[in-house]
Amino acid sequence: MELAFLRGAILGFVICIPIGPVNVAVIDTAIRRTLLLAIMVGIGGAAVDFLYSQLAVTGLGALLREAPTVSRWFEGVGGVVLVAYGVVVTKRPLGPVEATADASPKTAAVLAALGTGISLMLLNPATIVSWLFLAGVFLSDLGRGAALVCGLGVFAGGTAWFCLVAWLAQKGRVRLGPRAALDFDGYVFDRV
Repeated sequence: MELAFLRGAILGFVICIPIGPVNVAVIDTAIRRTLLLAIMVGIGGAAVDFLYSQLAVTGLGALLREAPTVSRWFEGVGGVVLVAYGVVVTKRPLGPVEATADASPKTAAVLAALGTGISLMLLNPATIVSWLFLAGVFLSDLGRGAALVCGLGVFAGGTAWFCLVAWLAQKGRVRLGPRAALDFDGYVFDRV
């Protein structure tokens, strides 16, 4: 069982490394808001990774292979939502970062951050496809109990990755101060 947890933790950490919408949201939240809220976005994403790992082990992959139209709907809806999120994030004015790092966020903000991570991961078609592939390759030999332990490892590994990203973004924000929100040419955008 310990090996299943370790295997899941490594898998959860590694699958979160490619920059996707949750990584972007964690970085954005750590820079614009607080470290706690950024971590909550990541925990939401890691929780969905746990869910997807369990669904993939129990046979969702076989279902989606038999009904390709369902898979296309996942991809279509997920793509539209991710593009909309990208537009919202890029339309936000950049400028001096508000000094909210020491303020403790309210429960509603924490829940909203958790919901952001969950919804971004749920609606990302690349995530479910990745889990279907990875479960077939790395998790197919696990029994139900070991798969659950492995899923807990996936959650722990994903949470560790997102905490690392949030911490690094927060450190960059603290070190750079108002210069943390820079455009690609290196100039701070003015607030509109």
